Amino acid sequence: IAHQPDLILSDVGLSTSHGFEFLEMVRRRDDLRAVPFLFITATHWDTSVRQEALARGAKRFIYRPIEPQLLLAEIRACLQEAQSQAAADPLP
Repeated sequence: IAHQPDLILSDVGLSTSHGFEFLEMVRRRDDLRAVPFLFITATHWDTSVRQEALARGAKRFIYRPIEPQLLLAEIRACLQEAQSQAAADPLP
């Protein structure tokens, strides 16, 4: 990766695969493992999908439609949590 992302926002339903597969791929990479991962969806309203996403390591599961200000607030909160975690767990 040329640039380390601060956060990954992905739809649950991708055109060629399921978002869970993408999340698993991201989590297998050492350089991306700690990057906060958020799911967003307008079609997967079943609570079991949300529970599975969070159990697999997603930091948030956001339903659309969502007001832009609320989406930005979720993203900011997730980034702040990641910064706090990084400060609490310095590299060896």
